[in-house]
Amino acid sequence: MRFALPVLAAAALFAAQGLHYSSILVPVPDGVQYLMIGAKAVRGELGVFDDALPGNRMPLPFYVLGLTQLGGPDLLAARRLNVAFGTLTVLLVALVARQAAGSRAGILAAFFLATQGVVVAYFSYESYPAFAAFSFALCLTVLICGHTRPWRLVGALLVGALFLVRSNLWPAVALLGLWTLWRARSKNERLLTVGALLAAPVAFFAWDPSHVKVLAYVPGLRGLAASAGYVSAFVLDDRPTLAPQEQAWAVLGLVRRYEFWGLAFACLMPGCRRWLRGPVLGLGALLAGILGALLYMYPWNARWLGLYVLPYAPLAAILLGIGYADLLARRPRLGAALLAILLIPPIFIVRNPLVPLSGTPFQDAHRTATELRAAVPREARVFFAGPNAIPYLAGLPLRHLQQAYTAVPYARKPVSERVLRRSGFVTAAEAHQWLTEEDDWAVLDLAFLGQEQARFGPLEQELFGVLLPRHFRLVQIIGPYGIYRRR
Repeated sequence: MRFALPVLAAAALFAAQGLHYSSILVPVPDGVQYLMIGAKAVRGELGVFDDALPGNRMPLPFYVLGLTQLGGPDLLAARRLNVAFGTLTVLLVALVARQAAGSRAGILAAFFLATQGVVVAYFSYESYPAFAAFSFALCLTVLICGHTRPWRLVGALLVGALFLVRSNLWPAVALLGLWTLWRARSKNERLLTVGALLAAPVAFFAWDPSHVKVLAYVPGLRGLAASAGYVSAFVLDDRPTLAPQEQAWAVLGLVRRYEFWGLAFACLMPGCRRWLRGPVLGLGALLAGILGALLYMYPWNARWLGLYVLPYAPLAAILLGIGYADLLARRPRLGAALLAILLIPPIFIVRNPLVPLSGTPFQDAHRTATELRAAVPREARVFFAGPNAIPYLAGLPLRHLQQAYTAVPYARKPVSERVLRRSGFVTAAEAHQWLTEEDDWAVLDLAFLGQEQARFGPLEQELFGVLLPRHFRLVQIIGPYGIYRRR
């Protein structure tokens, strides 16, 4: 009970914060992609790697989160599922840390995860981080707490399955895979372990040739996707790489966002040799290796690392729990003082861009969606431009998946129409046909288009500057959206 009650208290604290955040966070288009496409995939209406989609994300979160949308668009349903995943992750973190360094480490690890409001908020919105973190924590739990051969093989299977969750988990697949091979105690077990590790990746690529599309988003492997006729959105939208000075500022911004964890690790550094050894040293090396791999995989904009590291938040909490358990044993007063500073303020000081500083964006989005739903007929054929969150909530009949999935579905570099069509982008011929002949309504996020106008390619300039005013007339403005009808 001395272990269970504090850990359950940490899980309850996480759940309470998560349920609060789930009702106030800003809706995020990237998260809505999972819900919108996931629901269609669960119903069997499309595949995640169909030509109309860029295929930039692994499939498992689409199906998991899509299940919450079978009754219709509902951000709260997806967010509450993620809160549940986050709460379970707190429990798994406690188990791993206790196995590695005792009950006190397990309790502290649970609280290090449950009190970091910035992480709790990210685990409470409608996208993948909570599920990815739970999947990673489950792998660690089985690998570290399971000591028999069957458990080691189950752990290897789970590590291989991480491949299907997110590409930013692939470094963990490689590093944990090497660890499982090192732990195998016979040649036969090593062969079984290799088979378990490769089962999910091999099945994924063997299932459908279009799955190679995801490699267009992996540095060093893009050539394989290009030979099959696929290209990355990072190439097509001419995305700039930040200059070194901008990258440095982006990294500093991330340190400030996760400032309490950064401070917690900094305070442990002087005495790290005492606790960062044996199996715990392996966990520290795992985290360092993963961070290095992510920097290599996503070099163009360090701001994105704030999201890409989230699946590994359980590992950071485990290491902090172990480190501060050691500090409490050696210097109780100092350890207790530091824990008070590191665990209480981050519940209230939350530097998460999804947490609104003022207003009620979640409720406002639903109100705008209600107005959109009333303005555009359900049977309309809609030409759409802009982020997808509010139109998704409105249930707008967005016939063109390319426009519904990404806010910029047009290439800003010259690429063949065949490659564009297979890579989830809109070709010039398709856009012309939709805007000049097929679609009878247009819904445009005018604020978004105003921000993007300086980066418009020739096709976008023609569509929104020439063809739209020629064939459509503005009939209503709802929030940032212009509603147009064919002339």
